[in-house]
Amino acid sequence: MKLYHEEKAYLEAFKKKVTSDADISKEEIMEMITKFEDVVEMTTVTVKIIDRLMNNIDRLKQDTQKEIASIKKP
Repeated sequence: MKLYHEEKAYLEAFKKKVTSDADISKEEIMEMITKFEDVVEMTTVTVKIIDRLMNNIDRLKQDTQKEIASIKKP
């Protein structure tokens, strides 16, 4: 995986090419599609991870409340 600044530079160069009248090869378009697919996949994985973390936090809160309640009982 490339560094963020490398990807950003690639996108800027591609954007300049698109906004100018320069020809874009099929290979360049396929490369951009591949990068886009990678971004979608990484975003999906990230959302799943965040969802699992939120579920774990909710479970920990519930468990903590149960523990506190059991300690407070005489």
